Amino acid sequence: MRINILFLLMVSIILLAGCDNEKSDKSMGQSSAASQSNGQELAACDLLTPADIEAVTGEAMEAGEHRGYECKFKSIARNEYDVPRISIRVRLEFSRQTPQEQLKLYNANMTKGMGEEFKPAPIKGVGDDAYWDDKYGVIMASKSVVNSRSAFILIQPIDVAKEKSFEIAKSLAIKAFEKL
Repeated sequence: MRINILFLLMVSIILLAGCDNEKSDKSMGQSSAASQSNGQELAACDLLTPADIEAVTGEAMEAGEHRGYECKFKSIARNEYDVPRISIRVRLEFSRQTPQEQLKLYNANMTKGMGEEFKPAPIKGVGDDAYWDDKYGVIMASKSVVNSRSAFILIQPIDVAKEKSFEIAKSLAIKAFEKL
């Protein structure tokens, strides 16, 4: 849990630092890149539903809690400490960079911020460009969307068996990109 919180803090700082490279954008998270049928912009909680997550994990989930660029889904079932058995973190941001540029910058910023080389493994079949970091159990993926923009997502299963984490994250990332 401690490593997940540290990782998310680093991700937030690094992604917010990346906003300086986009002076023309008001914010990476606020764009006209993707919207719902009612004209509202998509947010992280719009990318997955509790039913989407339950279909992949087998766990009934509560509605997502929106926090800035992130959404956190928690299982309804609790462990003996009254903590959700599993959680899924989803992050969504938009950028004018290509998917490849976006992830290259992200990886460089993570390396700089962590003081050690951050080199997640490239994966196929998720968006236009995607990586899996086994240490933190997170998929980072990017996809071209409308108006020459890219959507960047992070999906991190928490308190999930390590051997299941990658497949869960990959399946959820594919589902999330279907909505963009």
